[in-house]
Amino acid sequence: MLQFEDISNDLILCVWDQLVAADVMYSFFNLNSRINSLLLQFCGLYKQLDLRYCSLSACRFFCRQVPTMIEWRLNLTVLKLGNRYRCSQTNMLAKEVIKSFVANHFTKREKSCHNAPEDIFQILITNNKDIQPIFPQLISFIVFQPIPISDVYRDALLFIVANGSLLRTFAWNSCRKQTHHSKTFFDWLFRRSINLVSYKLSTPPCENGFELKYEHTLINTYVPHSSLIYLTINILNLSTLHTLLHYLPQLEHLDVYISSICHSNNTENQKLNYPRNLRVINLRHFIIEGQDCSCLEQLIDKFVNTLEKFSLYLSHYCNGDIDMCFNGYRLASLCNKLSRLKSIHFAIQIPFMEEPTYRILSDFIQAFRKPF
Repeated sequence: MLQFEDISNDLILCVWDQLVAADVMYSFFNLNSRINSLLLQFCGLYKQLDLRYCSLSACRFFCRQVPTMIEWRLNLTVLKLGNRYRCSQTNMLAKEVIKSFVANHFTKREKSCHNAPEDIFQILITNNKDIQPIFPQLISFIVFQPIPISDVYRDALLFIVANGSLLRTFAWNSCRKQTHHSKTFFDWLFRRSINLVSYKLSTPPCENGFELKYEHTLINTYVPHSSLIYLTINILNLSTLHTLLHYLPQLEHLDVYISSICHSNNTENQKLNYPRNLRVINLRHFIIEGQDCSCLEQLIDKFVNTLEKFSLYLSHYCNGDIDMCFNGYRLASLCNKLSRLKSIHFAIQIPFMEEPTYRILSDFIQAFRKPF
């Protein structure tokens, strides 16, 4: 009779290869010491957990276990959760994190939490400025949020899960109508993520982006972020971009989607500083209205000595005046200022009031036939 212990490791791994890692761990966890050893070696048991595509039963199991089991809490380095088919994942984990956090608080004080008020979690994180991270070894935290999230669950994921000093990568892909969380996301970035290297905060296309006002940074005494190098973000306006750049002196790679229209008479804040080593700019969505494109040119002028890669998707509403549109000659003039530029990718959309003649189109694209 064939015993389970007689099955080769290769055969077991062949079966596991067809399953999501979280489902594998859920199915074989604590079966015997040999299986646990293979889980440690090949599935990152206690170190990496990707719940995005696992079954609902596996997700429910790990959401309950991970915040309470010491092996997970002390060793977890990568956590990924949420997808459009598992709408409850973010809320499920946040709920268990809150339970564990509150229970640990009362256990340390040798008190019972049975009669604690419903808003005890909010009271604790508001009054406790030195919250210990639940996963002190966490390096990467990736969230896909398919449905709206409450302020309480948002705070649990930001200030309890993503609160460790070792965190280097943070990505949050939100659903529609979530930009009212803007202040909290930026407060976390500039006041809690002290060693973060990569920050991604996105919304669905054609949705209003997140907003950061300079006055908010002053009121909350923001200080420049000392480590952030990569920023991918959907923001509301150009003012938010300038404010962000002021507080990101180490930024090297910028990927930004600006949802609202930038007007040609936009003026920059002369009090702001800018990154000293920005090498890559990807303007995924940039709309200008008016005959003057100086707001774009003023932005790029800040990085004439560092910019190496420039990508631009520009829509210019120039009120039907073709002679004033952002054409190839203006692009060439802008690029000639960039002493270290190695590559440029661009798409320029010019809405016409009426169908243009061949002569107008020919004159418009003539500049792109010349090298610059």
